[in-house]
Amino acid sequence: MNQFQKTKHIKHLFLRIVFTFARSSIGGLIVRKAFAYASWIIPFQRLRETSCLIAFFHPRPAYDFHILLVPKYDITKIEELRDFELTFLADLIESVQILAGSFELEKTGYSLILNGGKYQEVPILHFHLVSNR
Repeated sequence: MNQFQKTKHIKHLFLRIVFTFARSSIGGLIVRKAFAYASWIIPFQRLRETSCLIAFFHPRPAYDFHILLVPKYDITKIEELRDFELTFLADLIESVQILAGSFELEKTGYSLILNGGKYQEVPILHFHLVSNR
């Protein structure tokens, strides 16, 4: 394994650990705070970043193409969104349009998924842009 492969492997392992940790109550709180107030410390390749959200490839993809879109707010679920965060929803739609266009997902089809309740594994509001292309 060359140095590039080692670095990539270490980053991937780190992200898997972070997402496993994020599933716990305290871990979810810490990760939400990191996205809300210190997103620059989270080591992943940003596919899109705005003042409201960050988009990156899922470290444990469940689909052939799997992007996470995470708000830069300390929010655990959709029910916590407030009027002042409507800017985030507009930004989310624009980001999905841009990412779908950039990756030519219109040709193969795609879905935007929001899990909630018992289907939400990580206590951080996030959306999945997915495709089985």
